[in-house]
Amino acid sequence: STGDNNVGLWQSCLVALTTGSDNFSLGTDSCATITSGSDNICIGRSADVSAVDCIGAIAIGKTAIGDKATGVLSSDIGPGIAIGSSTSKVGFAGDGSIIQTAGSSVGYWRVKLNGTYYKFLMLADS
Repeated sequence: STGDNNVGLWQSCLVALTTGSDNFSLGTDSCATITSGSDNICIGRSADVSAVDCIGAIAIGKTAIGDKATGVLSSDIGPGIAIGSSTSKVGFAGDGSIIQTAGSSVGYWRVKLNGTYYKFLMLADS
């Protein structure tokens, strides 16, 4: 790997890594698909991220998958956080920031729980 500051603890961690930097992997087969992604954290057996070039995702738990931000939705502005297994998880899309609705002081936080997305209304505190 030509990437810098990567840490893999246990067997088969970060095995596909080529140019990514600042990734942390703890657990057998964790962060196994990352090639060029950076600043990711994978903790647990087969914990991984959803794309080879993912940046800043966090996956905690056996088979947890941290999602890559795609920018397709206005709330999809940051890396994903996945906690739990791939079949029984609590996941968050975005970075937890309030997403402002255009032209107002109202926004929302988009959260994914067990495969279903929820929007939580956020109001400005005046």
